[in-house]
Amino acid sequence: MCTPPTRRPTNHSLTRASRTYRHPAALTGGFELYRAFDKDVRDTTAAPPRHLPNLLMTAQVNSTKEPLTMHRYDVTVTTKASPDIVWKLLVDAASWPLWSKVDSLDTARSTDLDPGGDDGVGAIRAFRTGRTVTGERLTEKVEHRLLAYEDAYNPSMRNYHARIELEPTPGSGTVIRWYGEYETSLLLRWIMPRYLQKFMRGMAEGLARYAEEHTPTP
Repeated sequence: MCTPPTRRPTNHSLTRASRTYRHPAALTGGFELYRAFDKDVRDTTAAPPRHLPNLLMTAQVNSTKEPLTMHRYDVTVTTKASPDIVWKLLVDAASWPLWSKVDSLDTARSTDLDPGGDDGVGAIRAFRTGRTVTGERLTEKVEHRLLAYEDAYNPSMRNYHARIELEPTPGSGTVIRWYGEYETSLLLRWIMPRYLQKFMRGMAEGLARYAEEHTPTP
């Protein structure tokens, strides 16, 4: 059988795709489609055996073993707020909807949250953004310096690891560096890196701004 040549995307097509999908609302339908892939795999595994042509079976197995691609984001912002103020917001999952791009904290799907707003290592914080709920498990915590987490469940990414580092400035402010790496499917590799870099910058800027606005007046 003759294999058709692979068509690589042109600069024009990439620019057009980036312009079309640069707004988060434009991505909803696509993410809903990709989110259904894992369910398709589970349904297929649970279904009773069926006698199907070999060509169809081969195509199905290949689609479920699609290779993942590693990506990274790295954002740094500076705030006039002290590391203590910034830290208290980071470790209190209930505060995240107040300053970040997430809509709400899903307490029903979260585990081991601290009632006093000081979540510890091992806690899973579930955040809802639109119709999507993602879970993040805290993996490392250094008071007023570092908060690290990984994906507990995320429909769009795998092997997600992120770190938030705080560095005091000479003027009693804070440098916030928020960075991470993750794997995503080949279908999402053209969209996710630019989208997530912008999304996480908005997260860091929201944290910096809210911390400043809620710094007690001397």
